[in-house]
Amino acid sequence: MIRKIDMTDRKFRLRVIQDISSLEDKTILHLDEVAAQRISERIKLWSAFNLEWTCLLIGKVTVVGKEPAIVVEDIIEIPPLPDNDLVAKIVVEALKMFSERVVGVLRFHPDGNLYPNFADLLIFLVSDLRLERPHKHVIVSPSGESLVLSFSRCWNCENSFFKAFPRVEVREDDR
Repeated sequence: MIRKIDMTDRKFRLRVIQDISSLEDKTILHLDEVAAQRISERIKLWSAFNLEWTCLLIGKVTVVGKEPAIVVEDIIEIPPLPDNDLVAKIVVEALKMFSERVVGVLRFHPDGNLYPNFADLLIFLVSDLRLERPHKHVIVSPSGESLVLSFSRCWNCENSFFKAFPRVEVREDDR
């Protein structure tokens, strides 16, 4: 299914080439001008250094026209690091602070490959588990093409891994 991500920033436009979220998940992802500009700037920056980049998408679920929509109003940047385990840990910490407002996670692939890599899967799984709910996962290339994913159908399955996963809190002295 092809969906466009509405962006008011004319300099940079995300083009969803495939959205394999869920047949039940009809929400369209919109970026407001501020979020679009910040994402555009970071993608240009990290493209120059050929580094993967991650950010949390902050926003709200609303209705645009008559359709359900997710409007991204801001981003929480996670610095590009060579250690993906550390990136996942930083994502978990950021989710603790912003969990109520997180509507998705965006991962930038400077090589243009939209296929999820191990780091993507790790970060997407960890973020769903930490939030205890499904949300949008977006992979973006330098050209603006993007793949939107969601585990929403997985959450609704009777024998869902997500529902069965025990919540384990890590104490400060265990770190």
